Amino acid sequence: MADLQSIADELYALSPGEFVAARNAAAAVARKRGDADLAAQLRALPKPAVAAWMVNMLVRHRADEIDEVIELGESMRQAQNDLDRQGITELSTARRSLVQAIGRQAGELAEELGQRLPASAVPDLEATLHAVMADADAATAARTGRLVRALSSDGYSPADLDGAVAGDPASTRTATKRNAPVDLALRRELAAARTALDDAESAAADARDRVATIEKSVDAARRRRDDLLDERAAAEARLATLEQQITDADTNARTLARERTAATAAARDLRDRVDDAERAVDELRARIAAE
Repeated sequence: MADLQSIADELYALSPGEFVAARNAAAAVARKRGDADLAAQLRALPKPAVAAWMVNMLVRHRADEIDEVIELGESMRQAQNDLDRQGITELSTARRSLVQAIGRQAGELAEELGQRLPASAVPDLEATLHAVMADADAATAARTGRLVRALSSDGYSPADLDGAVAGDPASTRTATKRNAPVDLALRRELAAARTALDDAESAAADARDRVATIEKSVDAARRRRDDLLDERAAAEARLATLEQQITDADTNARTLARERTAATAAARDLRDRVDDAERAVDELRARIAAE
């Protein structure tokens, strides 16, 4: 028969929207089997807060990143114990970079799981990651994958873990994986690499924005070129039409000039004929008068 911890492991692997129905169903099964205590314990399991659910998902789907958080915390505590000021400064820089990187990965993971990490949950997520780095017991609690609320730590006092883990937290503490503090030189190298990565990603984003702007300008220039080509084609067609009209007008003008010349000649001939006729009339009148 499944125990509380194993059932809780399954429940806290679900999305927040699935949790309540699955928890109640598991409690109903336990009650039907006659295990009233287990049924009551299951019904008492709280729905995880969004930040806690996100940490649980990181533990299950991004275990290497959570291990890195815990290892960085161990290195920081070692540097503090050794009073290594330079190490503390460099590890603090690495911590900020790591928390930011995991924050981005958390958002991407939430989308992969069909969920959304609201901006309001990010501060609690970051506070939990800081607590995991500051407190070994908080790291143990987070590694269970059954957090029900966000964790916090001031870096001096132990984190408040009362009611933070569903199931039986005592049995999970002994199973926590503990790694030796990572070599400080490697941490410094990692911090430098993360800084370089952030700078490279920022430069790449700027370059992508610049390329997008240039592509828009190129597209606009191409559209303008096409418009000008269309205007030139229209102008050339209009010019061809006008030239043809001019040619036709020239031809018509020459034709009319010839017709005018012919008409002028005909008019002169008619005037001569009229003059001849008038002279003949005058002569006839003179002859008539003489008789």
